[in-house]
Amino acid sequence: MAIKLQFDTIIVPRAHFTRCRDLPEFLGRLRSDGGFVFDINWYDAHLWCETAMSDADEIVAEWEARGLLSGAPLRAERGKPWKWLDLCVAASGRGVFGTCDWLEYDAADNCVWLKGTEKGPVVGGRDQHREETAKLDELREKAERHYTAMYDASHPKDNYEDACAALAKAVRLASFLWRPDLEAEIRQRAEHIAAVYNTQFRLGGPL
Repeated sequence: MAIKLQFDTIIVPRAHFTRCRDLPEFLGRLRSDGGFVFDINWYDAHLWCETAMSDADEIVAEWEARGLLSGAPLRAERGKPWKWLDLCVAASGRGVFGTCDWLEYDAADNCVWLKGTEKGPVVGGRDQHREETAKLDELREKAERHYTAMYDASHPKDNYEDACAALAKAVRLASFLWRPDLEAEIRQRAEHIAAVYNTQFRLGGPL
């Protein structure tokens, strides 16, 4: 995967997390492949990013306080060339400020990825977050339609399986969008639908 750039994007290789002190606990529980944390931070299998409209320096300072080296110059020296070290900052539509040995940049897709890995699909951006959130809502609605249809269907198993398939996809999307609350809620709903099917349909009809 690759990381979509939005505003100023602070990028940290996930492999560097082990060198950080006082790292927020949630950063140790990220998916292995990629996803979102809210609609302003996202990550792929290799990189974590935080987006900022005006406080990129403050975020960089937070990572430096955790033990990483940025290599960024002081504000007064910003006109001079520099090379990023353990993290870097890139801008949407412009790429990396300065130079970064461990990133590749694609201007056409406005994204970066870890050098030496495949670019793959691009993850990130508020547009994608909105689209995936809408898909999640659609999947939950689809599951409910199939669940309701079980009661009037001559072959309720088909509707049951369609409801289960929609909820399974919804669980994966909730995980991608970092919504553990919804993930738990959807799993509970799937368990309820399974219980209803097993007692009222699979075992010989309504009680």
